[in-house]
Amino acid sequence: MFQQVRRVVWVGLVLAVVVVLIPGLALGGGTISIVGEVNDDFQIITDKDQVFEIMTDDKGEELIGHAGERVKVTGEVVEEGADRSIKVLSYEVLK
Repeated sequence: MFQQVRRVVWVGLVLAVVVVLIPGLALGGGTISIVGEVNDDFQIITDKDQVFEIMTDDKGEELIGHAGERVKVTGEVVEEGADRSIKVLSYEVLK
């Protein structure tokens, strides 16, 4: 009886870890820095022609105010299919 309870608890813990960790891994996670130009479509186009949608939280809204300017952005990338978004953690307007 005790072994069955222990096994159920163990399986439950493993499932909980999987449920918590796997979505974070699928979304990409990790912090990166990119350099590119902010456009009027709420995007950053990098020097390598990669497109990142800017997430519209407080920092993202602030960055969107720099449309037409080159910036260096540090943030967390979220990938959903072919689309990539960046949650802006910090940015620097380049000259």
